[in-house]
Amino acid sequence: MSILGITYLNEILNYGNSQNASSILNQMREKIMKAMKQTGDEDEQKDGIDIALCIINTETNKLNFAGAFNPIYIIKKNRLIEIQGDKMPIGIAADEEKSFTNHFYELEEGDLVYLFTDGFVDQFGGSDGKKFKYQPFRSLILKISSLPIHSQKEKLIETFTAWKGNLPQLDDVLMIGWRYHRNN
Repeated sequence: MSILGITYLNEILNYGNSQNASSILNQMREKIMKAMKQTGDEDEQKDGIDIALCIINTETNKLNFAGAFNPIYIIKKNRLIEIQGDKMPIGIAADEEKSFTNHFYELEEGDLVYLFTDGFVDQFGGSDGKKFKYQPFRSLILKISSLPIHSQKEKLIETFTAWKGNLPQLDDVLMIGWRYHRNN
């Protein structure tokens, strides 16, 4: 699914009509459903892709976000702002298909933006072998947000490794974070 998703995302960005984030996700969904021959039948496999996608207009400082299950986090003045993605995948969903939602946010100098997979929060570990979960993840992001980006990376790896312990890693873990700087 990942290879299909990357292929179609590149195709849409290079040749398609990619005006906004939700349009890109809608186009990806159509291509994935066609490739997987997904029709919505009850017996068929419900494979899909979770994704967080943003487009930044550096002239207006506007961020356009759309998500398939995945949110985006923005740290502004020591406050974490979470913009939720839609509760549906790229691909066929159990519920009725609807368009992905466009969210717009005006970025300011120094804002931190984070996109990530669910691999960190879904990892089993700790003394009880339970999932890390979103609330501790948000607290961790907020706590390390004042550090330089390379130090944040080190803290995330350190925390994940300590949490996981000797348990196997179950899923991909990807996090992209950056500090926004205006295009002056």
